[in-house]
Amino acid sequence: MWNARHLTLFGKLMIIKALGLSQIIYSASNLDVPVGTVGTLKKKLFNFIWRNKKDKIKRTGLYQDLDKGGIGIVDVDLMFKALRLAWIPRLMTARNRNWCTIVCLFVFKLGCMLKKNIWWCHLHAC
Repeated sequence: MWNARHLTLFGKLMIIKALGLSQIIYSASNLDVPVGTVGTLKKKLFNFIWRNKKDKIKRTGLYQDLDKGGIGIVDVDLMFKALRLAWIPRLMTARNRNWCTIVCLFVFKLGCMLKKNIWWCHLHAC
């Protein structure tokens, strides 16, 4: 649908951010993302940008901001990591919420038994 419109590079980036990534971010913020999804998603994004042809500019350069010579494409791998890390403050501040009890029990059983997440047990009384 969008390939027939002959959009510029910045137009395609706007479509990716507004229509594509917004829906993915919404889903990924609540669900675990499978391992192969990141590679598949990156491939589809760059195929859309370059019309299924070879990349004309290095991907690492495209991820940079405009003032550094890039166009500000979202790095999907970093985005998924940031979405996972965003749960830490939510869990730390949600003391006795119903949704927190399931996660707290899971972390307490696995984390404290394995002694990997001992900081969680001391900071957050489950």
